Amino acid sequence: QRVRDTLTHNLRSFPPVLQETLLNEHLSHISQHPTALWSEFKEEIRLNYHKIELLEKIEPLAIKTKKFEFTRFSKGATLHFTLRIGTNLNEKLKDLPIEIESIRKELSEDYGFSVPKIQIEVHEELDYSYEVFMKKIKLSSIQLHEHKKFAIPSPSSSPVPNVEATAEPAYGKMGYWVDLKDVNALKEDGYSIIDSKLLLSTHIQEILRNHLPQLFRWEEFNLYLEECTQQFPKLVKKIIPRQISRRQFYNLVLNLLREDISIQNKKALLYTLDDEKISSFDSALLTETVRLKLLDLSRFEEPIQYITLGKTLENILRQALICTPNALHLKLDPIIIEKLTQTLKALQKHPIQGSLVLITPPLIRGALQRTLQKSSSLKVTILSQAEVPHLEKYNHFATLSLSQYQLVQSGESEP
Repeated sequence: QRVRDTLTHNLRSFPPVLQETLLNEHLSHISQHPTALWSEFKEEIRLNYHKIELLEKIEPLAIKTKKFEFTRFSKGATLHFTLRIGTNLNEKLKDLPIEIESIRKELSEDYGFSVPKIQIEVHEELDYSYEVFMKKIKLSSIQLHEHKKFAIPSPSSSPVPNVEATAEPAYGKMGYWVDLKDVNALKEDGYSIIDSKLLLSTHIQEILRNHLPQLFRWEEFNLYLEECTQQFPKLVKKIIPRQISRRQFYNLVLNLLREDISIQNKKALLYTLDDEKISSFDSALLTETVRLKLLDLSRFEEPIQYITLGKTLENILRQALICTPNALHLKLDPIIIEKLTQTLKALQKHPIQGSLVLITPPLIRGALQRTLQKSSSLKVTILSQAEVPHLEKYNHFATLSLSQYQLVQSGESEP
């Protein structure tokens, strides 16, 4: 239906007597070539336009054709985000729209495709809180405090007396809302102090980052592939569709975004596919091959602190691996998956500095990533030992078992 709407919109410059004939001709072509690019539609319409011009010179038509301009057209709702912000919070954060737009542009540059703009609405009833929507779905509702700041403890910090700990919205780190008069003393005790503006903007950044796969629709992919074709025409022609289909390439790029891998480096992505001589593989296997080349550890916040699997848990995961024609999968009891998920969530709440990643054997990484991705509330980066060749450079934070974790430095075990 979207293709029909687009073609109808662009054929409006033709005489009405020809519009239906041309529309049926293009739709017939689409049914035979369901993966055709927009550029192919555009070229076909232009060719028909020139045919009409030639006919007009031979026998003038009663209704002249207008100047042709091809545009994409869709009646469907655009996937976008809405930030609803309280009146008092809006007055406090006057430059918030500029900050949000800067975040959007930075993510677009980092990940290699255009992230949609965020619509900002001011609602009096929200006061000093905000809500984030994707379409009509509420993703988050957060209450901030006007005359307080958020304090996140370091591992050596003492708890704040008579204040209940709460999780900050972006990463779920535990901390405290504290009065302004206590800020200096808490800084001396190793606390990181965050104001409302930074808390909100960081939360928006993480929401956008976590929803990048949903934003990368087929239309964004067509634009991305057209850019690849313009920059590396011979390479694209060599790979698609000779080695992999357009659909496989789309699934590969989508999987990379799901695993927080940037697709900005088109040259590295295409040359990896060409060098490896990959053909007719499932997108999961393609992803494992390509991510080794595209992973950039410098994008992680330092210091990197890693978790390893305990021997018993590693053996459980190895025994649960099943091999299909396309990829490796984990066949685990749902109770085991739930225990593992809850243990990781508990570990993530522990106060740490830098990035926390889970290191696994290469054989397990992809299957475990796909299993844990089903839990929307769990944010964990899983890397294979092959992706981090010099592990001794980083801090070994904890060893993970099925229902508890052991902190390496302190030797403590927690359920």
